[in-house]
Amino acid sequence: MLNLSRSEFARASIVKEIKRMDKKESVYLARAVGGIGIFEREDGGGLYKIGRSKDPVRRLAQLNSPSTKLPYTLELVCSFESANADLTERMLQKYFESKATPNSHEYFMLSSSDVQLITMRSFPPEIIHSIYQEYA
Repeated sequence: MLNLSRSEFARASIVKEIKRMDKKESVYLARAVGGIGIFEREDGGGLYKIGRSKDPVRRLAQLNSPSTKLPYTLELVCSFESANADLTERMLQKYFESKATPNSHEYFMLSSSDVQLITMRSFPPEIIHSIYQEYA
């Protein structure tokens, strides 16, 4: 068992927090395009993925690689840093839960007004707080 003094424990806690802050992630919205065309909606909406990553562009490149065998290409619509990206992502997915595709909590059939809400960050206060909260 590791036995640390209070000052060693405090230093270890600070180092852990700094490492966590260095790993700040972004929440992103990506649109599914191409494929068989069933992802388009008359109102300009369509199939979207809500996700999080330290590097959304790199993440989408991974998802668009031939090894994933997606029937469409994901294009980045927007991304924004969040003080707690995991929480922000989960809250957005919960907010749009009624528009989720079957068997997925990451893909949603969103309208153009839903997309605008995300790109303009016009969220309810609890989601706004998850984005801008200070690290404790």
